[in-house]
Amino acid sequence: MLDIISNREIKETPEEIVRQEYIKVLINDYGYKVEDITLEYSVKKSPSDTRRSLPVDIAIKENGTSKIFVETKKPEYQEGFIQLKNYMDFESDVTWGVWTNGSDTRYIKKIIKNGKIDYIERNNIPKKYFADVSEQIKKKDLITATNLRIIFRRIRAYLASSEVGTTRDENIAKEIINVVLCKVYIEKFTPSDEYYEFYANQDDDKKTAQRIKHIFEQVKNKYDEVFSFRDEITLTNQSLAYIVSQLQIYSLTDSSRNVLSDAFESIVGYSLKGEKGQFFTPKNIIKLMVHLIKPQKQHKIIDPACGSGGFLIESMLYVWENISNIGISDLAKQEDQRDYAMKKIFGIEKDDFLAKFCKAYMAVIGDGKSGIKILNSLSTPKMLEQHDINLASFDLVLTNPPFGKEISIENDLKSQYCSSKVDVAFLQRALDLVKPKGILGIILSEVVFHAPTYKKFRDLFFKNNKILSIIDLPHDTFRPFNNAKCVALILQKEKNSNHKNLIKMINLKEIGHTPQGNIKYIFDYDKNIITDELADDVPSVIKLLEENNFNNHFIKEIEQKRVIDEDVYIPRYYFELSKPNKENFITIENLISENILESFEGHGSPSSHFKGKGEYPYVRVKDIVNLEININEMDSIPEFEYIRLKWKERKLREKDIVFVRRGSYRIGDVGFVYKKDINSIYTKELQFFRIVDEKNKYYITKNNLLSLLRSKEVREQLENLIFMDTTLPTIYKRWLKIKLPLYNEQDMELLDKKMSSAYNKRQEFWDILNRSD
Repeated sequence: MLDIISNREIKETPEEIVRQEYIKVLINDYGYKVEDITLEYSVKKSPSDTRRSLPVDIAIKENGTSKIFVETKKPEYQEGFIQLKNYMDFESDVTWGVWTNGSDTRYIKKIIKNGKIDYIERNNIPKKYFADVSEQIKKKDLITATNLRIIFRRIRAYLASSEVGTTRDENIAKEIINVVLCKVYIEKFTPSDEYYEFYANQDDDKKTAQRIKHIFEQVKNKYDEVFSFRDEITLTNQSLAYIVSQLQIYSLTDSSRNVLSDAFESIVGYSLKGEKGQFFTPKNIIKLMVHLIKPQKQHKIIDPACGSGGFLIESMLYVWENISNIGISDLAKQEDQRDYAMKKIFGIEKDDFLAKFCKAYMAVIGDGKSGIKILNSLSTPKMLEQHDINLASFDLVLTNPPFGKEISIENDLKSQYCSSKVDVAFLQRALDLVKPKGILGIILSEVVFHAPTYKKFRDLFFKNNKILSIIDLPHDTFRPFNNAKCVALILQKEKNSNHKNLIKMINLKEIGHTPQGNIKYIFDYDKNIITDELADDVPSVIKLLEENNFNNHFIKEIEQKRVIDEDVYIPRYYFELSKPNKENFITIENLISENILESFEGHGSPSSHFKGKGEYPYVRVKDIVNLEININEMDSIPEFEYIRLKWKERKLREKDIVFVRRGSYRIGDVGFVYKKDINSIYTKELQFFRIVDEKNKYYITKNNLLSLLRSKEVREQLENLIFMDTTLPTIYKRWLKIKLPLYNEQDMELLDKKMSSAYNKRQEFWDILNRSD
């Protein structure tokens, strides 16, 4: 990895990752420069010590004098606290100390009274040029945070360990979000050049708490439709001061991630989110979808699963930006913006906790609270009408409906939908809400876009409307909270008979975060280092869309008729990693149609009762290893089960090729069938290939076919042919579309000889082994 301070490559270790991440925080959030920071700074054990033998992980200097020490190598706070005190004891100028292990961060300040050194815990450290943390700053000096999740995780960790009686994630979330709303409120109503009141007095937690609670009373009074007079912040003064100190230097309204979404995702555990299906959409995906539908001030918009309001807020801000560019007075602009928020923004949320805070956030941001309804979106039309929600009345619908293991449709509501599948019901309801010629943007699991079980719904909803765009979302999009691979769909509710329209297929590879939810940076393969540039394809895609550049490695226009014919609505299927010359490639499908190749699937699965209780091998996906079949005697089955499952009119032959077509991440693995493998039973997740005409014009033989199937060209194609089927990857019948590379006769014969020689040597090994048995 790249060391930010020396700009040199260093060994990547867990401790070094923590240190480098905190260096970024010091530079980006606290304003310190690279030249202010020293790594492995040595301190003297005593004034007379000539050896500077105690290395501090990070030392921050100001005006040539050491100001702050940071300990990043000790994983536990108590150990780190003791280490920090030792360092700071020996360096008289250092007043502040920080311990962090990446997820939790604590601060201490050195106090010297009557010649004695003492240490007290503090809630933060000063920014560059500041002597203390409690100094007020002006609104214009607030900074945007690069990763609010880290900050909220830090707050959640602190409250979970320090706040008595508030350990449940939902209670913690309520407390944090109340404080967040206070901050957003103050940011909104404080002029740029004025000092703002959201700050912590470092030596007076009580005073800090009183000020923030007073702000919360203002929030409640202004937005009395949202808050009850009983609502209050119940945190201890110390905890409240800690939250304020962590947030005070940042501008939440200008930061790149949705504040409430990031807060909620960071502090609510998987079990709660899994039950309620609350998996929030990353802000960059929201931005892209809003950019594609381009809401205008006359458009009425709804999100029938609005959560914390991400789609609604981004749409509102998009329209506000357009209004601000109109040549009218500032007063008229403000009136238009407020009218849009009050009259055109609607949301439905079943969960009262989420709905309340969506209302609150919409209220603070733009007075759009009145359109948020606490309701089940799948309710009857009559029930929706009672809440001023009418079908076929919205110009735009943008939504990411809930999905999860416990989500289901209530029995008395099922009859109004074409399927009891929740995702299909939400798709149907979302389309019901859209006006004719209106636009729907929806995120659904990838399985909806390709699986045979969903074909009738694709024909009903996709085929009968005009698809504008489809976005292939990276698998990490909803991780770590949900492992679902999803696709976003933008369509117009319009009868589409000829399907000649072009669909903008968008293929995203990077989303900006890792599977663990941490920020992801671009890796420079030439320099073999991680850069400081965010690994996020969305800004590039938005730029290309603005330039009307629709034919590149991110975007491709495909006629809807072709998509319907292929019955694959997943963008990456239409992208080729390499662009093969058609004369030098041939598909497996063509080889079969030309009677050169034969293909058939495995036998099926034996009863689990009989596994390991016989002498006939049963071969599963995991047994295809190193280009051959591994026989696991623990899976062998008895003769009667073998007879039941074996083919009646077909028998395996030597040099048949087995191909993994379903299961985990082994799809595309191949292997030869040897003599020992012929009398085995194979799972149906395995496909077999057999050359039936070795005198073909392509010079493909049973020997070189294996080499072609494991070629780099084929492996590259698999990425775009493998889709997620609920929880497992599958290639289904798309293996037929695999293009095999073709070479001249001489090269194909050379491949044949090499593979034949390798096969014969391996067969000789098995023969010797079997004779020894």
